[in-house]
Amino acid sequence: MKDKLSVKAFSEEDIDLLYEWANDSESRQNSFCSEPISYDTHVAWCQDKLESEEVNIFIVYLGMIPVGQLRMRYDSTKAYISYSIDNKFRGIGLGKKVIELIEIEQLYKGKQIKELIGEVKCDNIASQKVFEHCMYEKKEKENHLEYVKYVK
Repeated sequence: MKDKLSVKAFSEEDIDLLYEWANDSESRQNSFCSEPISYDTHVAWCQDKLESEEVNIFIVYLGMIPVGQLRMRYDSTKAYISYSIDNKFRGIGLGKKVIELIEIEQLYKGKQIKELIGEVKCDNIASQKVFEHCMYEKKEKENHLEYVKYVK
């Protein structure tokens, strides 16, 4: 992977791209809400998130190519992480790089974050491996796994 991974803040121009990624069959399967998303519902959700102080969404780029998204939802001193990789770029280690970028770029800057948390379905082995590789502590919950990393 020669090109550098970077992020840019999500904007209205990214709504259609995010819609495509959100409705990818594997993304739906790994989501806690696995039903397909209607375009109108997606647009309303995006508008809400663009105006929210509690959520940041980033589009992840490899060089000049958008390859995925990263969402951080803030709750007091916790940041809940959600990410997905474009199906054309899965399996080459980008998930790990995306999670590492959170700390490298301090994407939670300005927030009093002490814990980064990824919630993962029990059958989502790829995401489990990503968080374990990035040294997140695994906690078993009733119907999912929670991966936690404490930050300074």
